[in-house]
Parts: sequence; structure tokens; C-alpha cells
Amino acid sequence: MKKIQYKLSDYEIELFFPHERIKTKVQVLIILLETIRFMLYNKPIDSNEGAKIILYVKKMSRLIFVSDNKYYSINFPFNYFADEDTVIINFKNLINLDSKTISDLLSIIKDERFNSSSSLDFVEPVCDLESQYENNLWVLLKELLMMEDGYLRFDKDVDGYLKAKEQGKEHTHPENHIDVFYSNNNTFKVGLEKTIIEAVFLDYLDNQTDCMYLKTYR
Repeated sequence: MKKIQYKLSDYEIELFFPHERIKTKVQVLIILLETIRFMLYNKPIDSNEGAKIILYVKKMSRLIFVSDNKYYSINFPFNYFADEDTVIINFKNLINLDSKTISDLLSIIKDERFNSSSSLDFVEPVCDLESQYENNLWVLLKELLMMEDGYLRFDKDVDGYLKAKEQGKEHTHPENHIDVFYSNNNTFKVGLEKTIIEAVFLDYLDNQTDCMYLKTYR
């Protein structure tokens, strides 16, 4: 089992906890790739204090982002190796993700052609870079686009709860809740009776510990 923690500065909190709700797969991929870049150039910590990123690998493999009132988690689809001086993050022993690879992937998914209605427009920036990666770049990008990202978020949202309560609908937006999925067509909330600590959120995600059970508020 691996549990590797990285402390976040105020700037990095802004990057990994955007003010606007995450709504798209592209946003998730940008966060995933920026997290890998961050882990390549920062040292893990032992402290449990403050905002941080946790890489948690057991039977599952996840990134957990922790701040004061919010935790969220996404899939980590890579191999992670580290010694005292070096971190290697690898995709299926085909590509090591270094700063250039991350920048190239980000340039593709942020390119206006990524949203083109023509497949030829979409493939052009991939083809421009593919030869530099022994034709493995598309294999990696396709994996990222098709992966189940496993997004899950705990939120302590006092303002949202009070607003719903004023309308007599407090159980549609509980103060403490978990948001499952992120797109408008799929997302839903599971209310919690109280605030949970980081260790409990990790336990929710660990498929080798005892399951938690839902209980009706009525």
C-alpha cells in the first residue's frame, strides 16, 4: 500500500480547487496532468496538517485532494516509482510522463481543434507530436479520454444549505454531502449527518475495508 502526501501552497490550492465546480472530463484531465507535474518537482511530506494531495494506492489507485471544507478524488491511471532523489510516473511501461509529455498532452486537449466537429482537425495536433513518442502518444491520450475517472467529492457547504433551508428544501442540499459524478446530466448528492474527516473519506474509497451504509433522514 502506498500513501504519499504533498503539501499545497496558496497558489496550488487555487489550481487544484477551482472556484467554479468541475463540470467536464477535460477539466479532470487538466487537474490530473498538472498533479503529475507537481509530484515530479515537489517532495512528499509526513505531516497531516493543511491542504494537500494524497496518492493512495492499494487495490485501487486514486488521488485525493484535501482542503479545509472539501475533499475530492479521481482515478490515478499510472505507475508511480520513487527513491530519495527521483520520481518516475509511467504509463504501462510505454511512456514516462515528464514535463514535456505533460505540456504536449495539455496543448492537445486545450487546443481549439480538440472541440472541432471534424476528426481531421482533432487528429492534426496529435499527429504533429506522435513521432516523438514512438507512436505511443495516441495510445496514452486515448486511455485518458476513455478512462473511468471515478470523480467523488465531499463538501461542507453551509451557504448552499442555508439557502435551500430558507426555501424549505434543506434535504435537497444538505450541509454535509458527497457529490457523485460532475456533469449536470449525471451528478447527484448523498447527504451526510455530520462533517467527515479526511481518514473517513479515505475509508469510503477503500474497497478493501468494510462498506459504509446509507440511512434515510426520515
